Amino acid sequence: MNTRAFTIIELIVSIGIFVVSATLMFGALFGATDIFRKGEAARQAGDEATAVIAALQEDFSRAVPIRLRDGKPAPEWGRLYARAQGDGNCILSFVIENPDRSQVRWINESDPVKKRLLGVRSWVVWEVVAGAGGTPADAELWREEWDLSEDGQIYDSAGNPQGAGSTPRKDELVTRGCLHFGVWAEVAQAHRLVKAGGNGPEFAWESRDPNEEVIPFVNDDFDTNRTAGTPPFYPQPDALRVSIVLTGGGRFATRGTLIDNLGATDTDARISGIKALPTTSGSLLRIGNEWVRYDDFRGGKISGMQRGALRSTASGHTGRPAVFAGQPFSLVVALPR
Repeated sequence: MNTRAFTIIELIVSIGIFVVSATLMFGALFGATDIFRKGEAARQAGDEATAVIAALQEDFSRAVPIRLRDGKPAPEWGRLYARAQGDGNCILSFVIENPDRSQVRWINESDPVKKRLLGVRSWVVWEVVAGAGGTPADAELWREEWDLSEDGQIYDSAGNPQGAGSTPRKDELVTRGCLHFGVWAEVAQAHRLVKAGGNGPEFAWESRDPNEEVIPFVNDDFDTNRTAGTPPFYPQPDALRVSIVLTGGGRFATRGTLIDNLGATDTDARISGIKALPTTSGSLLRIGNEWVRYDDFRGGKISGMQRGALRSTASGHTGRPAVFAGQPFSLVVALPR
């Protein structure tokens, strides 16, 4: 009986074929996993955006218009407050009508002079706060609702005037994985200067040019430093544009790593860990607390970057910081007059 064993060459060839086959299979598996993660991130971001936009539209549909007294908003009417933070995120708050009239009540004051109705209107606050994971992709978008008295005083959940340590009547987590929440205002023609263009007035939602039509929020007021000697004013915006960038949650966030140090004025950068990014001019990435627009992404290189986008601040980045991308969404809403 003759038996024949494998030769060393046959074993080496077999192992080589197995290694090549395994490499191809694992490559296909990793590629499919990456496609799944990107698809799941886009799906979850779309679902979350639907919920966020619906909640915003519900609040805006009940917004109370601003009425002026002595050049400032009358406290018993509407007020609108927005503040841009260092990473470009905004805190947005305004007055809404309370549809639940069962919540209307008298403030518990023994002095008749201090008696006020509470609950006719509410003060809502939209704000991004840090999430448990500690990265921008873990940030959470919250909505607070405070009681408002008939004379415009804000009250907490215990029926006391708002102060340090007080809590709102409602505190709701709207979505996780919010990379950006920003607000821009369009103000009435009577309150703005229009920048002349070659074919008529030029329009730009996000411009910082103080002579252009759209005036961004600065601190608790609109930017009033348009021209020397211009007095402060509190116009009622015609419309607001709210922009959000969602990741679908920290687990599915598209993230990479900055390979080289990036100076505050550099316009090109190399990143690793992200195989596919939009190559459309004007696409957005977040590096640390800075947003950048870019013109192209090829072979791991971002080119044509415009630094300090979305009201963030252009700065240097060292130590291989994380780079994040998300799904952008916008809502433009006309405010009641």
